[in-house]
Amino acid sequence: MIKIGILRSKYENHNLSLYYGYWKFFYKFKSSLLKKKIVVKFFKKVDLNFLDNDYIILNSRYFENSKNLAEDIKFISEKNKNIIWWDMRDSAGTTQFEIMPYVKKYVKKQIYKDMNIYCNTLYGGRYYSDYYHRNFSINDKEKYSSVNLKKEYFDKIVLAWNIGVSDIFEYTNLFSYLNKFKVTFLSNYLDYENFKFKEKLKFKTQNFKKIDILSKMNLNISRRSVGFQRVLLNKFLNEKKYSNCIFGKRISKVDYFRKLNETKVVINAYGWGEVCYREFEAIRSGAAFLTPDMEKILTWPNIYQKDKTYTPYLFDFSDLEEKIEFLIKNNQHRSFLIKNSQEELKKVESYEGEEYFLNVISRILK
Repeated sequence: MIKIGILRSKYENHNLSLYYGYWKFFYKFKSSLLKKKIVVKFFKKVDLNFLDNDYIILNSRYFENSKNLAEDIKFISEKNKNIIWWDMRDSAGTTQFEIMPYVKKYVKKQIYKDMNIYCNTLYGGRYYSDYYHRNFSINDKEKYSSVNLKKEYFDKIVLAWNIGVSDIFEYTNLFSYLNKFKVTFLSNYLDYENFKFKEKLKFKTQNFKKIDILSKMNLNISRRSVGFQRVLLNKFLNEKKYSNCIFGKRISKVDYFRKLNETKVVINAYGWGEVCYREFEAIRSGAAFLTPDMEKILTWPNIYQKDKTYTPYLFDFSDLEEKIEFLIKNNQHRSFLIKNSQEELKKVESYEGEEYFLNVISRILK
């Protein structure tokens, strides 16, 4: 029997609904792992019991306050050589490659299709922050630094899955509130094994849509190069003065989901990362969505298939107006995008999801 220990982040108690859902595959497909003679257990700290596993998965968020990450991981590697580093950072570009000499695999939620991008320095640590620095002269007060990837480590990188697997996109009924209470507060007293993933994906159609555009996003991103795209989108919507558009103002979570269910088109911009839960909320609510071009990104579930599951727009916003107009007026194409994106997301709960998960596990154990 192969024993895998997963280090639980001490920060997960504060927003556990997100991280709890991210790890759901390990519970949902527990029996499939057992058939392959693999047993998984979660741990709250690095101790002898944790280090005694055949493989240990280190959750990057556990080490967020580390003053010397490479030294910390090197020390752990002296106790167990089979380290799987699970990078939980939001962007494909924000990495911790300084630990590469000490880990067996480096797992990430989304990665660049072209691995050579990781060999170069990006301003702000992301492809899009580098773009706005170079093309719009956007600078940050504090310089972001990271270690570039050596080509000899390309084979260590493994693509996992994104937050689309999480059961976090329903806040409009009593069950959802109770579930959120359970995973947020009771997590302080219960282990992961006490939780059950029972919610099934629910989808709405695009019938009876009254609102043309909805765009809700946090504009208070401390690093200018990272948040500049959202600033541009907010400016764009202000200048165009769309008559049937909701953006900018704060609304309650319940009201947000109510409005989302009545929306034709959701427009997003990157935040700290490229993949955002707003896209998954749009899919569940039967809305088509636009987000900046994701052509450089690999992720799963892959709801970012150009003009099939979503509509991309350019980083300079030069094509956004025409794409919005087309989507608002073209019910047939919106239906096409919604149907395909929902089918993609349904893979999470299907045989394809199980196969994808088991393939990831197989790769990290090689």
